[in-house]
Amino acid sequence: MLLVAGYLYYQRLQEEQSSYVSSIAQSQHTIDTFRAIDLDELEASIADLRSRADAANRRYSTLMAKYETYVHSIEIEEEIYDAAAEAGVTISRLVCDGPQTEEAGSESLNSYIITIDAESPVPPQILNFLMKISDRFETGVIDEVDLTIPRPVDATEDTSDEDATLEGEDESQPVAKATLQFRVRYAPQEGNW
Repeated sequence: MLLVAGYLYYQRLQEEQSSYVSSIAQSQHTIDTFRAIDLDELEASIADLRSRADAANRRYSTLMAKYETYVHSIEIEEEIYDAAAEAGVTISRLVCDGPQTEEAGSESLNSYIITIDAESPVPPQILNFLMKISDRFETGVIDEVDLTIPRPVDATEDTSDEDATLEGEDESQPVAKATLQFRVRYAPQEGNW
């Protein structure tokens, strides 16, 4: 009986051993298969994908800088149009150039140069407009202003006189005109003017 029990136990151990040997052989085959894969092609593909990702990141940075440029110029123009509406001034032309890089000591600043042609039936409204845009932009500076104020119409004068009328204007409504150049500076990392 002891001999039969020993034989059965030995038989079971032999089956387990053959199962383990088969499993080891399969694992070794899998390892050999993975080792046989040519990694040069995969490494080249990875390097190509990395270079494409770097190029995409550079392109993204360039596009983001352009986007910020457009956003800043749009925000500046909106503020100027709002100030004109509040002051009762009509803007006939607005050109926003920039940004241009300027050095202020150790700091690098971006600046926009805005050229504005504005008109108003009442000259103080133009002055009010100049004050409003100065108030809206903390780092804004008015570089130059060319203000044209029409001569008041005198009731005793002959209104058909061509000298009393400015070229291209209606005699009944003289209009004050201003052309100004306005500069807005800001630190690029902050984006606030």
